Amino acid sequence: MNRHFLFLLAVALLLPGCKTFEQGLMEQGYRRLQGEELIRTFVGNTDYTSSGEYWYYREDGKISGTSKSGRSIDGKWKVNEGGTICIDWNDQYLPSGCSKYFVNDETGEVVWLEPDGQNSRANIQPGNPRNFR
Repeated sequence: MNRHFLFLLAVALLLPGCKTFEQGLMEQGYRRLQGEELIRTFVGNTDYTSSGEYWYYREDGKISGTSKSGRSIDGKWKVNEGGTICIDWNDQYLPSGCSKYFVNDETGEVVWLEPDGQNSRANIQPGNPRNFR
């Protein structure tokens, strides 16, 4: 019983010091991208992710590209009321949902954070260099 109490006390003291991934980004100089700024950043451009994916965001709300396994995938994107991009994939393996995006204005680096905590660095390439449809 005493050990259990000491363990719980230690956890209670350590948890407030744990940062979320999002807090860590903010401390590194990142800020959240939302709404119109997201549209200006992504629409008409290709996102090459650090996990090896390519995604082209079309003006008509469609997204297409290749997954890290090389499969061609498409779907639909929109900016929701909360100002984040939500993607509905036409694929059984990619979960649809809304992600948060952050930018470091000094480096220009963009990071996205999925609802399940997965994250990736994004390299925004102008236009559609891979000719996705």
